Amino acid sequence: MSTILDRGLADNGGTASREDPPSGSNIPTSGAEWVELLDNIMLKQQLEALVQENSILKWAVSIQHERQKEFEEMGQELHKLKQLVMIFRRWLVGGVYQSLLFLVWLCEVWFNEEQVA
Repeated sequence: MSTILDRGLADNGGTASREDPPSGSNIPTSGAEWVELLDNIMLKQQLEALVQENSILKWAVSIQHERQKEFEEMGQELHKLKQLVMIFRRWLVGGVYQSLLFLVWLCEVWFNEEQVA
C-alpha cells in the first residue's frame, strides 16, 4: 500500500521541490490524508534521529571497548610488575640473609683469631 507521500514522490520523479508541486491529484484533500502525510513525515524524522543516535552509540561503544582493552592490558602489566617486585624482595632478603651469615662468620673468625693471639 503506497502512502500519499510515496505517490507524490513517485509522480514527481522521486524528488519533491517547491518549484514543481505535485499534480493536483496528489495533494491531500481530506483531513485523514493530511494526518497520514504528517504522521509519515514525523516518522521519517524520528527514524533519521534514531539512525543518527545509533551511529553515536556505536562510536561510543567502540571507544569504551578500546578503553576496556587498554585497562585490561595495564592490569596484566601491573600483575607482572608485582611478581617482579616479589622476586626482587626474595632475592634481596636472601642476599641480606647471606650477607648477615657471612658477617657472623667473619666475626667468629676474627674473634677466634683474637683469642689465639
